[in-house]
Amino acid sequence: MQPMTHAMPMAGSMFAVPAADVTGGMVGMVCVVPGPCGVMSLPCAAGGQCYSQEAHDMQLQQRIMQPSLQVPGHLQPQQQQPAQQEQSMLQGLQPPSQPHQHMMPQTNSIVFVPMVMPASPLGFEGVCQQPPPEDRWPSSGRAAGKRSSACDGADGRMSSQSTSTDVPSSSSETSTTVDGSEQSGAVVQNGGNHTEAFSELLDLTGRAGAAAHSASRAEIFEEFFDNINRRDFPAMRRHRRRHWARESEMHWVDSGFASYGLEAIIDTETRIFDSAADLSVALQSVCEVGPDELELQVEASGIFRSPVLPLFPAGRSVRWGIVARAHFDRCGKVSQMSCIVRAPPAGLDISNLEGIAGSALALASTQSGSRLLQLAIASATPDLQETIIARLRGHIWTVAASPHGNHVLQKFITTAPSAACARLIAAELRSRAVAAAQDKKRSRVLERLFEYCLAEEVAFLADELVASAPALARDNYGNFVLQRLLEHGSPRHQRALVLALAPFVCKLARDRHGSNVVRAALAFCPREDAELVARALMSDHRGYHSLAKHISGSFVARELRRTGFAG
Repeated sequence: MQPMTHAMPMAGSMFAVPAADVTGGMVGMVCVVPGPCGVMSLPCAAGGQCYSQEAHDMQLQQRIMQPSLQVPGHLQPQQQQPAQQEQSMLQGLQPPSQPHQHMMPQTNSIVFVPMVMPASPLGFEGVCQQPPPEDRWPSSGRAAGKRSSACDGADGRMSSQSTSTDVPSSSSETSTTVDGSEQSGAVVQNGGNHTEAFSELLDLTGRAGAAAHSASRAEIFEEFFDNINRRDFPAMRRHRRRHWARESEMHWVDSGFASYGLEAIIDTETRIFDSAADLSVALQSVCEVGPDELELQVEASGIFRSPVLPLFPAGRSVRWGIVARAHFDRCGKVSQMSCIVRAPPAGLDISNLEGIAGSALALASTQSGSRLLQLAIASATPDLQETIIARLRGHIWTVAASPHGNHVLQKFITTAPSAACARLIAAELRSRAVAAAQDKKRSRVLERLFEYCLAEEVAFLADELVASAPALARDNYGNFVLQRLLEHGSPRHQRALVLALAPFVCKLARDRHGSNVVRAALAFCPREDAELVARALMSDHRGYHSLAKHISGSFVARELRRTGFAG
């Protein structure tokens, strides 16, 4: 079997040609092609020594032509027997009998720079590679990407043929050398199949390692909760110091309770377990939600002698579901844990509701806490609802601006609109109704007040809005509040609002936001008030047809036709 041959590039250019022997080792060569010789195909042995007699003669001739070049003695070429060496290489592809010698670079000479690389089917994509031994990589049973190249003739132009066929891995291919003779060699294997197999192997190994890593992290918490249930406090402290980082943090997200630093966390746990004599913690499930993050589903129950933890009232047996997320640092220690309290599977009982009432203000400021608080409001008695809203007294304005707290206030209003809760909310918005109507979050609370509360209970808020009606009608959020007032307000406030908007109704009808208020006045106000708005619109010098063609006014014109004020 002959070693692989590679066609050289054009004269005066440089080309990198890797070659491989049957042992899987590859040798790369940098070739500078002489100008007068055109393109040649010069196979090279594993150490960089030429196999063919022609290449050896050419190297010797180049050195004779330039005798002025001084070459150190240890780099002088030694007398070799190319024919015997080639025969030895063809029989067993053994290393040459003579040690490999490398000539010094010369002008217009061919220079071979050997670069021995690790045996691997990977690398040098798109270049001919020798397939590795069967005992190194699993055989794919296919050989792909056969490539042969040859010189067309003396003009130095090179042609290449590339095919991709499914043949047995033991097939052979024939390549043409510079002298026109044919040489047979092993089919070059693409290496892509090996790459895919290697990638699959890495993927399986990585997933198995990640699963084992996640299991080992889960065992950390299983051991910790087992120490809690056995009330082995010394073991708990040792466990914390062994598996938690010195600068770790512990957060109860819904209640705003937090501990910073490992020693502070240990002190807090000591106070918790001293207060709860029968605290029980059950680990329900563990799942990996990130490369360095675990989510734990826990159920905790017990009776606390003092309110050490939020949502755990003193003197009552309470049960909570807890979702904890643990973050790990680069050393594999817990750096942060965040705990979110959830309703137990059996639902909220009186102990849970009392715990929620004690932390209502903190719960209203978080997403999960807001949902828990809304669940408590829906299932609480009127007395307990008043207890919860009392915790928010003096903070209604702030809670109404919260992206989570405003939903809590809306839940109070929609659940018990005639109770003291809604009256308390409306009272804290007094003198600030206009500002609330122009706010994205607070405007929602005002809308629910006009929708669900009695008109007499929110009359003072309506009076404030009527005074600023023209400006609110063009506001992004104020226009929705005026629509709710026109729909649910008392006849007195509807009349007052129509009179306040009448001088501006023609401009408002062509406004993006104001047109919605005009439509609400035509749709919800008494007939005489709606007729007042219609007359003001029809008296516009631009006419009804101009209004019907406007992008915003067209909706007002449609409402006029629906109510019968326009033909």
